[in-house]
Amino acid sequence: MKVKAPLSTYAHVYTCSIKETFVFKLDFILMSSSALCLLIVQYYFLRHIFSSSTTVSGYDFSLTLTYLILNCSIAGLYSYNVDMHLNYDIQGGRIISLLSKPVSIPLYYFSKGFGIITSKTMTETVLLLIVSVLFFHPIVLPSLINLALFLFSFTLSLVLYLLITLSVGFLTFFIGDNSSIMTVFFLLRSISSGSVFPLDFFPEIMQDLAKLFPFHLMIDKPFKIFLGLLTTNECIKTLMFQVAWIAGLYVVMKIIFRVGVKRYHSIGG
Repeated sequence: MKVKAPLSTYAHVYTCSIKETFVFKLDFILMSSSALCLLIVQYYFLRHIFSSSTTVSGYDFSLTLTYLILNCSIAGLYSYNVDMHLNYDIQGGRIISLLSKPVSIPLYYFSKGFGIITSKTMTETVLLLIVSVLFFHPIVLPSLINLALFLFSFTLSLVLYLLITLSVGFLTFFIGDNSSIMTVFFLLRSISSGSVFPLDFFPEIMQDLAKLFPFHLMIDKPFKIFLGLLTTNECIKTLMFQVAWIAGLYVVMKIIFRVGVKRYHSIGG
């Protein structure tokens, strides 16, 4: 029977991941600069749009600007492509060294992912938010209740993201090269999460299709909580849907991993 590693092991992976990310200072500078440049372009693009209209799909200039500031500030948090790392590790056989140790592979990559997310939050996200508050106006500030609900909802969205990418990554056990599925996943996430523009800007049929996937719970819904666009009941429903998706995807991820590892061993991995 395989002995399970203590939680302190994953806490160590988490802290090492944070330290490792801080080593790459150039990556931090480039990511922050590119996000800031994108925000500047979007800011003047919005100025042009709202020069001829006061609202677009129920959003005024300040609401849309705040939404895009949030989006640019947190974009780096989704840059840890667990699926890509798993694709390389499984194909190259590097995952064998982890399989031989008393660690949970999903929890190992999950801890590593949250470490990267934490470090990027403390650097890129905080820097972009400070710059945005100082130089971009007018923006919408949330109430304390909405801020608390947003932080909770956004934390759940990050868990959701990591579970989805883990599930996609473990599919490499079955198909060898997972690049095509990762591309489809990236496109679906980009379009249906609200990471381009608020989903309310899109036709109703696209909004309805987006609701079939969990991606809108990662960006669009948490941002609407921050902006005060959802009622209390809608906020509670959003949190419940996030928890339900997390529970379901956790089960799916575990099944894919367990079956995949058995198949990996059976073919000589």
